[in-house]
Amino acid sequence: MDITESVQTRPFYIGRKEVSNKEYRQFLSDSGSTEFKSLFIPHWALLPDTTVWVSAKMYNEAYKDYYFRHPAFDNYPVVGVSAIQAKAYCTWLGLKLQSSLPIGIMDNYRVEGDLPTSAEWCAAYDLCIQKPSYSALKERFPKSKNIGSVNHYSLLSLLGGKHNFIINTYGLTTARGVKVYHFNGSTQFIDNSYGMLNPTNQGGFPSKNWPQVFHFLGNVAEWTSSPALGHLYNNKTWVYNVSGTLVPNAYQSASAFDLSSYLYGESALQNHYLIKGGSYHQDFYYTEPFAAEFMHKNDASHHVGFRPVLRFYKN
Repeated sequence: MDITESVQTRPFYIGRKEVSNKEYRQFLSDSGSTEFKSLFIPHWALLPDTTVWVSAKMYNEAYKDYYFRHPAFDNYPVVGVSAIQAKAYCTWLGLKLQSSLPIGIMDNYRVEGDLPTSAEWCAAYDLCIQKPSYSALKERFPKSKNIGSVNHYSLLSLLGGKHNFIINTYGLTTARGVKVYHFNGSTQFIDNSYGMLNPTNQGGFPSKNWPQVFHFLGNVAEWTSSPALGHLYNNKTWVYNVSGTLVPNAYQSASAFDLSSYLYGESALQNHYLIKGGSYHQDFYYTEPFAAEFMHKNDASHHVGFRPVLRFYKN
């Protein structure tokens, strides 16, 4: 079944890195500002849920007490935030930028801060990772005619961190338990799956001449603003027609029992948001650009953070 879909996005800016603990603390400390008050969300409701570390399947008691507050973790990505909290930060960021610009610079434009849509996330992946990666492969293997068929695993193992992008493959294995090795820019591959079961520091990145986004894949997964509606299960059963094409069965719906473990109601779909990029706590599959993971907008996790986008609209 062909599910290819072309989507066009408006121009946007996307964060070079995931929002850090320090940046999120600055947001919380601005609670007296006009921009913060305009969110109409109380300060306490925007605090990260540090108990997500306790529910993780590993010993992380120290992370519960220190990860968000201690200066040693200033440059680490903030986690334990829901999609609602992440969107509030992005909205505040857009308002702060709007108010900080000199008079006359943006008089005819409105700045909107938000989480990226799934289309914007994929567009950024295409521009910042996929296109420069295949260009680097062509330079490295100029006589090869099969560059376009290099799979995702090989692409990240060969190029990540050296040619085009900084990613974090620590803790990642494939579904079959194969370790994700990372080319160190010299002559050897480094085993990155030795048990690095926490996010990575985002500070001190090298300067590159390509669009710079860091830890777009791996490190922590990232919220988007795209709901599950239209993407997941409905109450239809599916059959193959005489042409071998999978189509909805017009005469039979799936039973409530069959769907009990799936998202299929419209309300449930609208309240679950797409998460992209994969994390240190997940299978390598989730770093694939087409992979989909959904989480309720009020839930939070120790392996999910976010990065903002800024859009500009003419008044």
